[in-house]
Amino acid sequence: MHFSSQSALCYHMNLHTGKYKCAECGKYFGSKQNLASHRRTHTGEKPFECSVCGRRFANSTSVAVHIKTHSGEKSYECHLCGKAFSQCANLNRHMITHTGDKPYQCHICNKEFGESSKLKVHMKVHTGEKLHKCYVCDKAFGHPGDLKVHVRIHTGEKPYKCSLCDRSFGQSGSFNLHKRRVHSDTTSKLKQNEKFKFECTICGKGFMKSSDLIRHSRTHSGEKPYKCGMCQKAFSRSERLSVHMRVHTGEKPYICSLCHKSFSQSSGLQAHKNSVHTDTIDELKTDENV
Repeated sequence: MHFSSQSALCYHMNLHTGKYKCAECGKYFGSKQNLASHRRTHTGEKPFECSVCGRRFANSTSVAVHIKTHSGEKSYECHLCGKAFSQCANLNRHMITHTGDKPYQCHICNKEFGESSKLKVHMKVHTGEKLHKCYVCDKAFGHPGDLKVHVRIHTGEKPYKCSLCDRSFGQSGSFNLHKRRVHSDTTSKLKQNEKFKFECTICGKGFMKSSDLIRHSRTHSGEKPYKCGMCQKAFSRSERLSVHMRVHTGEKPYICSLCHKSFSQSSGLQAHKNSVHTDTIDELKTDENV
């Protein structure tokens, strides 16, 4: 079996050599802490809460990684293109785009994948497993993403908006087809103008505005000109500093219209709605389309 990182290999080896065994599934772990964390996958217990959005996690490592999505901190940078990530796992996945490495292989049809999650999704093609069922028409899907797209048929949600003619679409495929058929000439002209107006001398990426180029250049230089006056933490963009300051001020401008709980970031409010009020939102959308 192949792994994309040394840490993933070490974790896997513990399943064979660890001395702490899970009574539920028989897996082995190298420490009592890892076993205790693993047991929560069976019990569903999530004792660690994000102080920003209230989302809960099974272990402290997961909540620490999650908090970076609020602060904008991206400590893991690709040495080939300069793109930065908040999680090491995301950087490892990104590196596959440069190396082309596909270590995960289907044992049935030998198709190869760069990520284990994509292999798991692919395996459902062979097993016919469809666990994700539509609450409106009972149609089932093998992948939660396919169910999410399908539900838009019932809710009428159209999240893909064309900036050229204001038409909206429920699926990205329909949106891309629309752009190719209706706006192909306009889009190509805009891309051409955008590419050569302000171009990065390091990677060649083009921008419409000089301010966007300046902001982009910081991904190469590592410059962080916006510094917090209270803790001296620095940021490459002013909006990230503004979000960070709420950690000190306690300001929570985003208020849930369903339970009135407040959050410091819009992403925190959205995560709260998705985890706490999913059923209520679905009912409201269904009622709107009746």
